[in-house]
Amino acid sequence: MRVAQQKLRILRIVLWLSALACLALGFDASTAAAAKLKVLDASASESAPALRFKVKLIGSTERPVRVSYKTVSGTAEAGSDFSTAIGQLAFQPETRKRTIVVSILPDGIPEGKETLSVKLWKTIGAKIARGRATGTIKDDDQRPPIQAAGTSGGPAPRAASSIVINEMLPEPKGIEADYEFVELLNVSSSPVDLDGWTINTGIDCPLAGSLAPGGFYVVSNDVLIQDSACALSLANTGDTVTVRDGPTGSGALIDSVDYAGFTIDEGESIGLDPTRANPTQNDLASNWCTAFASGEGLYGPSENTGSPGAANGPCFH
Repeated sequence: MRVAQQKLRILRIVLWLSALACLALGFDASTAAAAKLKVLDASASESAPALRFKVKLIGSTERPVRVSYKTVSGTAEAGSDFSTAIGQLAFQPETRKRTIVVSILPDGIPEGKETLSVKLWKTIGAKIARGRATGTIKDDDQRPPIQAAGTSGGPAPRAASSIVINEMLPEPKGIEADYEFVELLNVSSSPVDLDGWTINTGIDCPLAGSLAPGGFYVVSNDVLIQDSACALSLANTGDTVTVRDGPTGSGALIDSVDYAGFTIDEGESIGLDPTRANPTQNDLASNWCTAFASGEGLYGPSENTGSPGAANGPCFH
């Protein structure tokens, strides 16, 4: 009898300790699930010392968080345009922001805007909400003077534009975090043949097909809205989007928008006011606003707003 009582007492102690362990593990798991990491895009001139990528810790945690990072070459190449960066960031519970510094290597060669990526991986104590960011190195080297139209060697003059950059989503969020888009609008009264045309946001994305008068054309990696599939590279805080009737370097410029200084909010696309749909007025930040389709806020299954493939609502009431 005494032996049986001792065994019962030991069993109760084991069950009690197991319950405590489960509670502790559950607490740690819920804490880790609540903590998320997000790396933001960065941009700088080629003459700047470095790109600085901000990494944010979102949510609550009561233990340190660690994450590894590394750079990935794009049109900008490691060793010639930037120095490879590999390392680890540590967040104490009270720390919310850290910075990844990627040194820029200037070369003095006019070569246009170039991009690279920073990738987060191997996290401890948190999950990754946005694990890849784009770094844009803006070329500021002196270019040769532009020759007048009709002389050899100079770029083609700006074409009489019938295609206008009409809407952009530089910083989508949620399950569509990688699905940036740019929408074009045909403001002319005739169809426009887009075969051989390109849109450039760091890399040339090819266009194709015919765009009817008043029609919309969406360039995106999102199969639900795309007319042309391309992984765009839009900097969140400002960038230049160009449309040409050929590849960069040979195609005539159709339209361009530098949206530095525009109001860019995460998860909200910006649309050009329908009364300002021309290649002169779409350069002005005051003519753009958060885009909605026929009063509907959401266009996808997540919390992003926009009107890809549909008319923009008015910015002026």
